[in-house]
Amino acid sequence: MATIISTEIQVFSGTTATTQIGTTITEQGSPSTVNMSYATLGVNLSAGEQYCCRARCTNDESYTTDWTAVYAFKTLILAEINTLTGGSGTIAPELTFTYNNQVLTNTECGVYVSTNSSGSNATKIPASDEQEAGQGWIITGLSENTTYYVIPYVIDDLGREYKGDWANAETANTGYAAPTVSISNVATTYNSITGNINVSTNTTLSSIYLTVQPTGGGSFSRINLTATTGTQAFSITNGMNDYQGNPITINPSTEYRITVYATNSGVGGATGSAQATATTAAQSQATIAITSITGITPTSAVVNLSYGGALPDVNPGQNQ
Repeated sequence: MATIISTEIQVFSGTTATTQIGTTITEQGSPSTVNMSYATLGVNLSAGEQYCCRARCTNDESYTTDWTAVYAFKTLILAEINTLTGGSGTIAPELTFTYNNQVLTNTECGVYVSTNSSGSNATKIPASDEQEAGQGWIITGLSENTTYYVIPYVIDDLGREYKGDWANAETANTGYAAPTVSISNVATTYNSITGNINVSTNTTLSSIYLTVQPTGGGSFSRINLTATTGTQAFSITNGMNDYQGNPITINPSTEYRITVYATNSGVGGATGSAQATATTAAQSQATIAITSITGITPTSAVVNLSYGGALPDVNPGQNQ
């Protein structure tokens, strides 16, 4: 019985044996599998493309078979991470895809993320579509200040999935989420605004400050507050100085917008903020009248006065 001494493989672009890709692969004997790669063809196949191949063999009696009919196949779409950034409790991957859209369709794509370099217990996170994945979409819901290992994936319209190798995973640290800020118990007089702020974060703070500005337009003033978590009171009074030593103006019967900013410590510390509006009270008005002059002497007299018209000057509960 004759023995197969060599096997040949040819690869072509498209679905016909017309345009050969690389060189003819020649293997000794009768291997059950032949790798069609750069090592054997001298070129790489392109991702997401249509190819076909054919085979023939020769035995030890110098008989060479005809070429088989071509066998068509499509390579997988290639997904790669172009950039990966992290911070504020999030990561933002930007993916690129290589394929011929006349051959295959990208039906799903995204990333796998894991806190382990091996990829164990990875979570699959799809983008809404290829466009979002290619623009660096922001992934939330991750643990703060955690290093994540990230690989891309893509699924084509044949249901085949390509995903990156965990040995080549990209990494990013989520950092700490922006502080949570709230404003409460805002109250006013005709020339002052008071209230409480509350700030929470899982790290230390570098700064907390507020700005106050008439909602109808005009300059704003800034006041630095204590950079600490928890609740603290603030008070803004007409004539007091801002953080640069400039006097602040608080007018009666005027709506103001108060904005509080809190920033985490560290490089690229995230900032959280909150807003409230408050309308100062009308300034209390009064009347005065001379009712009479009595007790007149050569060197003195008594003026008798009456007053009226006082109005309340406090507006509690203006937080909005």
